[in-house]
Amino acid sequence: MSFTTKLILDKRRQKQDGTYSLRLRIFKNSKYTEVSLGVSILEVFWDAQSQKVKNTHPHFKLLNSKIATQNLKMQERILLLEKSDKVYSLSEVAGTTKKAEKVTFNEFGKQVVENYTKSGKIGSAIAYQTAINKITSYCLHEIHFEAMDYTFLKKVEQCMSQEGMKINAIASYMRQIRAIYNQAIKSDLVEEKFYPFKKYKLKTEKTLNKTLDIQTLKDIYHLKLVCKSNEWHYRTYFLLSFSLRGISFIDMLLLTGKNYKNGNLYFKRRKTGKVYTIKLHPFAKTLLEYYCDLDAISAEDYLLPDITSKEAVAIKKQSLQVVKMANKYLSKIGLMVKSKDKITTYYERYTWANVAKCLGYSKDIIAEALGHEYGNAVTGIYLDNYNNDIIDEMNDKVIGSLLK
Repeated sequence: MSFTTKLILDKRRQKQDGTYSLRLRIFKNSKYTEVSLGVSILEVFWDAQSQKVKNTHPHFKLLNSKIATQNLKMQERILLLEKSDKVYSLSEVAGTTKKAEKVTFNEFGKQVVENYTKSGKIGSAIAYQTAINKITSYCLHEIHFEAMDYTFLKKVEQCMSQEGMKINAIASYMRQIRAIYNQAIKSDLVEEKFYPFKKYKLKTEKTLNKTLDIQTLKDIYHLKLVCKSNEWHYRTYFLLSFSLRGISFIDMLLLTGKNYKNGNLYFKRRKTGKVYTIKLHPFAKTLLEYYCDLDAISAEDYLLPDITSKEAVAIKKQSLQVVKMANKYLSKIGLMVKSKDKITTYYERYTWANVAKCLGYSKDIIAEALGHEYGNAVTGIYLDNYNNDIIDEMNDKVIGSLLK
């Protein structure tokens, strides 16, 4: 595929006088690099469609002439390289190989976060930013990719361990760091020979069983709490999540009036994209109606009161804060019922599955109810989904185990 070019106004970095730099972006095979043209103008003077400085700028002729000259030089350079028998990287075509080597992990990581934010993948943006912050906290200065060798990663791992972080938490940070490094290689910012994860391997450990026995669950349900207190509020959320087949807290928080129809909830799980249909058990409906009138709520209003925004970044931040608060008060509730476990929002999903298993239901139907692939990944394609009536009946019996 040939090289292509496009003039852009780099609005990622605004100068003190309010202007932005004009840059020539060079593409090949869905990748690109950029070259500065040495021209900075206010956004109002740039015509992106015609790729020219507008004639309202006092020096538009001079600037357009300068831009055209530099663009022509680059086109000639590309033409000569394409006629040769050699293979050139984007950075070599742009003549920016040395400059590309100076891009730091921190700088490129910031671009990655911005890209995920712009594409609406707020969870990924936050995860990458957290990993970048962690690296930054261990370095007094920005670090180049070439310096992030095996020894460096082992030191980072050691620092995290000394902070009391668990093995799986450390592995989560390292996955984000590895992903940023992989993207930097694909963007021709660092040579693959420097890749440290050929030697450094992520360590993980099997997570502890996050299930409650039915008696502990009953103790939580029957616990005498002050109505509308924080403990009461998050106990209600915990039981609601359980009665909705272990729906994740974030999916539950984002349910709106349009997700409810004729006694059923219809929604798409954010993590997997799988569509769920859940018949509301009377117990679940009672819990929901502490917060809203299901028959009168508008399509756009949230069923639960904690999320107040419709903007993606704010939604993600508010959701994470709710989960944090829920874990705090669920832990207190665990102490009240003398549970041996530190209860978190993960427990309701595992507990629902465990109760269903104890009632004699197969792993396949439980997996289907939770939205997991069941059986062999290949043969599972040929199996029909379980009838919703069967899954609803199972959920009724699981909830019945709690109430009786």
